[in-house]
Amino acid sequence: MEDFPGKDIAPLKEKRQPWFLAAVAFVGIIISLLQFVLVRQQVIGFVTHQMEQAVSGAVRQTQAHINQAQEMMSAVVDIYAARSDMSPEIFNRLVKAVDFGRNSLSAVSASVVQDDLLVNEHVIIDKTKWSSPLSEPKKFPDAKENVLNAVKKNRPQLEVINTDDESRTSWLVLSYPVESSNSQRIVFNGFVSLREVFSGFLDLEESGILQQLVVRRETEDPGLPFFEVKNKTFSLNFLDLHETNAKIYLHDQIWNVRIEASPRTKFPLLEFLPHIICGIGLLLTWALVMYLAMTRAKSAEAARMAATMQRVNEELSRRISDEGRMARALRDSERKYRAIFENAGIGICQIANSGEWLNANRTAARILGYDSPQDLLISQPDLHGMLFADAKDREEWFSKLKVESQRDYETRFLTRSGRTIWVNMNGHAVRDFNGQVQYFECTFYDITERRNAERALQQAIKQAEFANRSKSEFLANMSHELRTPLNAIIGFSEIIKNQMFGPVGQPQYIEYACDIYDSGQLLLSLINDILDMSKIEAGKRELAESEMEIADIVQSVVRLVSVRAKAGRVRLNIFVSRDLPRVRVEEKAMKQILTNLMTNAIKFTPEGGTVTLSAQLAERGNMAIVVEDTGIGMSPEDIPIALTPFGQIENVMSRKNQGTGLGLPLTKALVELHGGELKLESQPGKGTVVTVLIPAFRVIKKIA
Repeated sequence: MEDFPGKDIAPLKEKRQPWFLAAVAFVGIIISLLQFVLVRQQVIGFVTHQMEQAVSGAVRQTQAHINQAQEMMSAVVDIYAARSDMSPEIFNRLVKAVDFGRNSLSAVSASVVQDDLLVNEHVIIDKTKWSSPLSEPKKFPDAKENVLNAVKKNRPQLEVINTDDESRTSWLVLSYPVESSNSQRIVFNGFVSLREVFSGFLDLEESGILQQLVVRRETEDPGLPFFEVKNKTFSLNFLDLHETNAKIYLHDQIWNVRIEASPRTKFPLLEFLPHIICGIGLLLTWALVMYLAMTRAKSAEAARMAATMQRVNEELSRRISDEGRMARALRDSERKYRAIFENAGIGICQIANSGEWLNANRTAARILGYDSPQDLLISQPDLHGMLFADAKDREEWFSKLKVESQRDYETRFLTRSGRTIWVNMNGHAVRDFNGQVQYFECTFYDITERRNAERALQQAIKQAEFANRSKSEFLANMSHELRTPLNAIIGFSEIIKNQMFGPVGQPQYIEYACDIYDSGQLLLSLINDILDMSKIEAGKRELAESEMEIADIVQSVVRLVSVRAKAGRVRLNIFVSRDLPRVRVEEKAMKQILTNLMTNAIKFTPEGGTVTLSAQLAERGNMAIVVEDTGIGMSPEDIPIALTPFGQIENVMSRKNQGTGLGLPLTKALVELHGGELKLESQPGKGTVVTVLIPAFRVIKKIA
């Protein structure tokens, strides 16, 4: 489906002024909370008043019940005091004649006390339907103690006792002492069940209003309650529990009563009324906000649609303008690309799978000898098999392109005139969304001159190598040819010099013979050095290796050069330990290396100088042999000259000590033939230090 103008444009947001709706909601919530608080206060006030009335009634009922019990006991005592010689039978009938139905006494008894002992107890009235302290008085020592206290103090005593049976009934005992006519001490005891005393509270507990009742004495151990009721059905309410404290008076005792009441049962709906009112207010607020929002949304719908259409028109205008700019940018980009394509310094072309050239630039046409790209595309040399000089190269090139991009592929092309040129090609395959090859994009440039130069360079290298081999072979042959006459010259001159066959007539002949002998020895040494260098350069010098003690080699070299050092007044210092490990080298080559180094050091060290030879193990297991002198030295620029064959440095000492210039180069070649390294450090006037490093694989480690 085509995109319609403005399809992707977000609709214009309505300016609803959300702060107005938020303000309405805020005011509604505040009003609802105020209603909740006000209703809750009214409910709490009403419930508190009702609870206080219920609790006050229970307290008054309890106080009246106790007062009635006290009045009854006072009446019994008054009856006994009023009698003169009234018989017990008549006294009992008078007491029974009192209406017990309207008071709270459950039982009455009379106890006779003699010498602080309870000698007799007589039950006057017992209307209890359960076991009372009168049935088994011995099990209730608290009642007996209360009787004795009444006699001792000669005033009424009140005590709360518990029966020792399964019912665990609590009783209030009122003991009133009287003095009989025959001086006997008699105590009248009234028994009241505490459940009857607190019957008003128990009615509240059964109705669910009373949650907890605790009664404590004010003076005697107020921390321990003697009567306590807890409602097990207590649960958390929305209204707080109502707590009331009251006092009940009994003669000289005061009872503290703490009551906790709850309106959960008596007023089940009042505790939810504030929340219901608040919920109704919030619901009305939400309904008002939603109504205002819907009203404003409907009223603004037309404005939104108009604004959206306006934005669509603006977007259409913008897109038309953008498309015009994009078209101009594409034309400019195509023009620039075409200019780069046509004026590139390398040949650029596009080739189809069939081999047909789809496009090419002027450089590609010029490299292949065509006047223009059009002429090249008309001729299609590759399509007719007239481009690649070797058909195998063409097949290899396109097969590699189908797999991956190619770089620096060198091959031969045939120009329009049939001339062969070398080109360097780069290319890659252009594929569609399915990965199929559409065409190949290739670049190439002419490298014929570079290839010709490389070919000429290779030819020159071959010629130089051939000339070097010819020189080496010539020197080797000449050295062998010169040795034969030199041996005769040296031998005959030695005979004449030593006058082996008798004295020579003229002493001058002996001097001439010595000169001939020295010249022959010098020439023979030069020929030997040239022959060794030729063998090394030709790769024909082989080492006859053996395991040697480096100290033995140094000792034999020192014997050879010590005469020359002594003649030149040069001091030799040798620091070579016998504890050094053995080395695998050629003895002759190693002696020649050290002899050349020591001879050079002695030769270029003035009288009074020092030449030092030392050997030690270096890092990485190499062995370092160091020859150091205090001679004339050389500048760092002269070191490469001294290491080249026949290289000589001009100075006073070198002119005084003529040489062939092969000593150091031959020494360096022999060291490198062993796989080692020769380092030379020198400064003019301070001497020279030559270090020979024998590689670690030629150092034989000692076995501990």
